[in-house]
Amino acid sequence: MRINGTDIALYQARQLRVTIGHQEIKNSHSWAPGSGVPYFAPNQYGFKRFQVVLMVKGEGREEIKLNCSRILSLIQGKTKLELDGFQTTFVGVLSAAPTREERSRKKWHTLTLDFDGYEYLTPVVISGTGEVEVNNPGTLESPAIVTLTSEVRVNPVRLTGLCHDHYLGSDLPVTIEDMEANTPIVIDGVTGLITQGGSARDIDAWTLPSFLPGKTRVTCDSTYVNIHIIVYPLIG
Repeated sequence: MRINGTDIALYQARQLRVTIGHQEIKNSHSWAPGSGVPYFAPNQYGFKRFQVVLMVKGEGREEIKLNCSRILSLIQGKTKLELDGFQTTFVGVLSAAPTREERSRKKWHTLTLDFDGYEYLTPVVISGTGEVEVNNPGTLESPAIVTLTSEVRVNPVRLTGLCHDHYLGSDLPVTIEDMEANTPIVIDGVTGLITQGGSARDIDAWTLPSFLPGKTRVTCDSTYVNIHIIVYPLIG
């Protein structure tokens, strides 16, 4: 098991057990007086809760306690977890104070970690010009990082299929005015940042890039623009 890239074996620890819940689901609904049927809004998904219990060893109680502290020092805010036996990646923050229990006072303790976060499959990478097909193997609408690079200066550039909204649909256009040659524009649906050559850039878009489960066609009205997409398929 790795926490933010560090193998916990470095601190004489190993993954003991994992408990994973499903994504939190919220839904607005109402039945107005006089209406024949109720109103149901699309589901809104929230955090996935998961618990990881570690076995931590050491030469006596004090070393075990220190090893637990070292593990906790790896968890500073947003945390990436690569769990043994799972092909998915987990990202989250601690949702409760960690607890340590002495199972064998001088040999090993358990360290229990509770997280709120999300889970995703191996990222999907697609590249092309003009038109590309994105296949999202996840089970939820999933964020994407889109990089656009033009061979020549183009004004404007219009794309469809990159953005989705539960109410407006999936064919929300994106317009970029005055796109410079060989200067990448990155629309990051994970961090929310939009940059050109590393500096902040304004574009005309309804939402950040995301893709529903299954196949989506992305089109660009310029054949000079290379489209590079990385999708992080979320699992509910």
